[in-house]
Amino acid sequence: MVQTDNLPVRSRQLPTKTPLQSNTEPALTDTNKCPTEDEIDYSDLEDNMANEAAVPLLEEDPFSSEASKVLFDGMDDLRRCGASVDLDLPQARQQSAGKSSLLRSLTDVPFPVGDGLCTRFATRIISRRSAPDTSDVFKVSIEKGDSDLSGGNHNKQKEPFSPHVSSMTAAVFSDIFKQASEYMGITGQPRSKNNFSSDILRIELHGPTRAHFGILDVPGVFHALTDKVTDEDMERVTAMVISHMKKRENVVICVAPANDNLANQQIFTLAKKYAESSRVVGVFTKCDLAPNPKSIVRIVRDNKEIALHNGWFVVQNLSEDAPPTADLQQEERTTFNKDPWLEIPAKQRGTAQLKRFLANTLSSRIRKAFPELQKRIKEMLATENESLESLGEERVSPQKRREYLLKIVGRHQELARDALTAPERLPSDDMKLRGMTQKATRDFSANMKSRGHFFDFVNISEIGVNVDLATAPLYQEIRSQISTNEGVELTTMTNPAVLKPLFVKQTSKWEGLGESYLGAVVKMSKKVSLLIFDHVSSEFGISEHAVGELKNSLEEFGIQAHKNGVRKLHDFCLKNKNFHLATTDENFNIKIKQAQRDRFFSALGRYRAEHPPESIAMPYVDTEPNLAPKIKEIFHDCLVVNNTTFDRLFEHIHPRATRNTEDEIHDLLRAYYEASGIHFFTRNYQSLLTENFLKPFCR
Repeated sequence: MVQTDNLPVRSRQLPTKTPLQSNTEPALTDTNKCPTEDEIDYSDLEDNMANEAAVPLLEEDPFSSEASKVLFDGMDDLRRCGASVDLDLPQARQQSAGKSSLLRSLTDVPFPVGDGLCTRFATRIISRRSAPDTSDVFKVSIEKGDSDLSGGNHNKQKEPFSPHVSSMTAAVFSDIFKQASEYMGITGQPRSKNNFSSDILRIELHGPTRAHFGILDVPGVFHALTDKVTDEDMERVTAMVISHMKKRENVVICVAPANDNLANQQIFTLAKKYAESSRVVGVFTKCDLAPNPKSIVRIVRDNKEIALHNGWFVVQNLSEDAPPTADLQQEERTTFNKDPWLEIPAKQRGTAQLKRFLANTLSSRIRKAFPELQKRIKEMLATENESLESLGEERVSPQKRREYLLKIVGRHQELARDALTAPERLPSDDMKLRGMTQKATRDFSANMKSRGHFFDFVNISEIGVNVDLATAPLYQEIRSQISTNEGVELTTMTNPAVLKPLFVKQTSKWEGLGESYLGAVVKMSKKVSLLIFDHVSSEFGISEHAVGELKNSLEEFGIQAHKNGVRKLHDFCLKNKNFHLATTDENFNIKIKQAQRDRFFSALGRYRAEHPPESIAMPYVDTEPNLAPKIKEIFHDCLVVNNTTFDRLFEHIHPRATRNTEDEIHDLLRAYYEASGIHFFTRNYQSLLTENFLKPFCR
């Protein structure tokens, strides 16, 4: 049974990974929701690109440009739907690389500086300028990463990570990092398996003075083991950094401190190997602390030692104890407006120039990528619209959804009925269930005849002179039952109580064979039912959610039907064991008489083998030797009995008293088993159980 209230409503809401929303005022919305078809508007982006030559690209703060605002908003919406353009900042793992200070300088976001925090997961910062006179709004969440670095299930059963944040200071930022680490299951313990996570901490900042940008900070790679860093940590983190580098939409900033040996910075090797050169830029931090400024200047000016397509930038970091009024740009001018730094082009000196380069680069990349994205989105929209049209009219009420569901069910029933009664009308031979079950039934009947008995019956016609029935398993069981069930009957009398336990034992394999047959019928019925459903789904263009729900119902129906069939089979076999042996089948009497006749002729055959007619007749022709050939010819097909051999003939026809009883029980058991037992079971099992299982299939 499928509850129609749980079926998806046919509406114009598009699925994820489809549209682009470019509203001029960014709103804080559900990050998993894509705009609907009616909300899509390309005009802002198209107009912006068309007038690129007329409108200055950047303002004083490059990331605050109204011209680039639309681009960043559009990319942010696309990211929610599966596309993304990020600014990646992999950095060499060094205790004080100046990366946090650089991030703070670039974004005005209070990244913690000098508090000993080690980046153990990626952090995505989304900053957007809201309308004037609006309040700052912050939203914190965690995005699922591409893989699980910890290899655990630490947050699968947890509530979504969404701490309340009313302000964004360095202290608040640090506290968010600590909460996120706990949520991701990061222990920070030496040699722990949960030291890093591939999940992404997402921080959204909206305010009237905010700049427009998106940046992703990832953990840096290691070049040395520590008490808290294992070989596995190094491999996992490197793999995560490489995965972000490989994404063609990402711009990769490689950060290196000017006061450290450049040879220690493994990140450049990875960037040159896994990222296109046009996406990589190098940044020297802490240039005011460089022990050999000329070496740094030579690398940046000549771009040869580690050549980068976008070259290098040099920046200075504020000291950890710098006052809030400290002016970074002024300090950078003081440092870089003297030798040897003046040998570096002005466009590569200082945080402001790096910021301008990044804004230009991101805007250019977005503009370059947008036409292809727009084309793909339109194609996806066309596909989705076609899919929506195939679903027919909208079904916004339970009644409409119920009517739609009934049409699907009715079509499925029609084809299912044909599968059992009119296979020639089916669209595929694989749906012709009746033929499949008929073959399975024939196989079951043959299997019951050949393997249904527990003991092999004795072939009477093959009982020879030297055959000892005492070793036959069935005769051993007969003797055992005669002894076990002995009552007040006289010797040589057949005890009817013996037949019932013998019949139960002889039919003990029937239930297992019946279950195998039922399982085969259930399996082929389920397969045909799903094939028919797939065909109906294609005809009606059923949504993926509805297909899943209906298939679950079919699966549940199959499971319950199988359970009911097994239960009925068990009850049927139990009744069969408890029924008194009784039959009105004429075949039973015929088989008894046939067994008596076979035993009689078998006895005559054994006697004749012991006493060939020639051996009895020949003594009478000793006086007439010439008559011997004639006598042999006359007696060839005869049975000759005389006074000497008569008793032996009688013993063959009527063996000792107990043997007569055993033979009689054997023949009664076999006649009942073959004429009434197995025939009754097979016929009724097929008609009562199998057909009853198949009937609901076509209802």
